[in-house]
Amino acid sequence: MAEALDTLITLGWWALGWLIVLGVIGSILILSALATGAYTCRLAWRAAARPSWARGRLRARIHAAHRVRRPSGRTEPRTYEEAA
Repeated sequence: MAEALDTLITLGWWALGWLIVLGVIGSILILSALATGAYTCRLAWRAAARPSWARGRLRARIHAAHRVRRPSGRTEPRTYEEAA
C-alpha cells in the first residue's frame, strides 16, 4: 500500500511538472504569435497608409501625369508692378 501511495505521489509531481512545462511553452508560443501578428498588422497598416504614388515607379508616373497643373496667368517674372 505504501508503494502505491508513493507511486501516486511521484506520478502527481511528474504530471504537475509537465503541466508547468507545457504551460510555459504554450505561453511563449502564444505570445510570440501575438507579437508576430501585431508586427505584420503594423507593416500592412503602414503600407496601406502610404499615398498611391509611393508604391512604385509606374504609379508615380501615372500620379504625376494626372496631377501636374498647367501654368495659369503670366509667365514673365514679376519684377515690377505699377502702383495704381
